[in-house]
Amino acid sequence: MTPLERAISQPLPPEVSKAVEDLKAAAKAAETLEAKLSAAKEAVARTPERVAADASRAADSARTAVGWALEAVRDANQDVREAQALLEEAERAFFKKPGDIERAKANLKEAEESAAMKAKALAAAQERQAAALQAEAAAKLDPVAQAQAALVRAQTRQEVASQIGGGDTPTPKEIAELEADFERARADDASSRKLRVEALKEEVQRQAQMVRAAHDRLHELLAPHRAEWEAAAEAQLATAATLIAQTEQLGEYLKGYTGTYNPFRHKRFDLSGDHVGNQVLPDDGSVPAAYIALRQSLRQMHPHL
Repeated sequence: MTPLERAISQPLPPEVSKAVEDLKAAAKAAETLEAKLSAAKEAVARTPERVAADASRAADSARTAVGWALEAVRDANQDVREAQALLEEAERAFFKKPGDIERAKANLKEAEESAAMKAKALAAAQERQAAALQAEAAAKLDPVAQAQAALVRAQTRQEVASQIGGGDTPTPKEIAELEADFERARADDASSRKLRVEALKEEVQRQAQMVRAAHDRLHELLAPHRAEWEAAAEAQLATAATLIAQTEQLGEYLKGYTGTYNPFRHKRFDLSGDHVGNQVLPDDGSVPAAYIALRQSLRQMHPHL
């Protein structure tokens, strides 16, 4: 085994595993709280008027979709009736052409399958419409929306009475009271949402401190093991540098030279400097001398005559 394999193969103590799980749980809780805070901020931005308008638009869109789906179903059913009529006509024909009945049956089957798909699409559109209408009704039941509706009704009665006379005309005092009710409902609703945002901010900060504490605890428990791993990594890099330097040294010998002038270097694991390989090979100089002799004799092997 390499030094690093021996070091990192040692099992970590149970408290490290527990610290890992604690950190993961704290981080997941923090993520959940951040999502709730984001939703609460969005809720503050969504005023009752905006909610009601969005719900109304969604309901209108759902109604339109159902209308289109109904039209598609009617057209598909008409196609089925026409295909059925063509099949009956082909079956009644005195002179039947080869393949007429089979083609008519295939057309009828295709029309029926299309009608079934359109019917499923209509059912889905109707389900979406029901949900949209329910959401629209819920938006109208909002206390702010109710107060606004009461104010608008009173203002409308007052306007009609001023134009045509008579009727149950709200007094200026009643109008002022309804306006005050509407503003109070808006303030209460906005205030509660803002208070929720502030409360969630505090919870997010508190959970962030718990994540930081779990992070520091795990870092502290890993510190002695990390020191062992880094020491093993440094030893492994030093050995690798020497192995490469000696390999390069042998390569120079075999080319007929005395050796390398610049031994192999590699950055330390902690980046504090370089590991310099020891290129010295345990020989008495006979190996390089032999290859130097081989290289230097090459010229004499090919004399210039």
